[in-house]
Amino acid sequence: MQPTALARIAGPNLDLRLVEVSDTEYLYGLRTNPEYNRYLSVVRGSVEDQRYWIETYKAREGEGRELYYVMQRKDGIRCVTARTRTFLSRS
Repeated sequence: MQPTALARIAGPNLDLRLVEVSDTEYLYGLRTNPEYNRYLSVVRGSVEDQRYWIETYKAREGEGRELYYVMQRKDGIRCVTARTRTFLSRS
């Protein structure tokens, strides 16, 4: 299965979609918010550093090595993120 087949997973109340560069500020905000960051990896750097990380991640996504999702409500409000390393077939 290719990553494009997993780009959006729709549920009855929530959707999972692959992270986009446009999510940079949202992700940086989560990671620097003291109420949330105790559950997340430590952030070093700026919003631009986060943007660069997402841009390099997109190459790993394209190779099927890693998938990074934003979970959002049907009205588009983002709720949480999840990332996984994958073992997708390249066939």
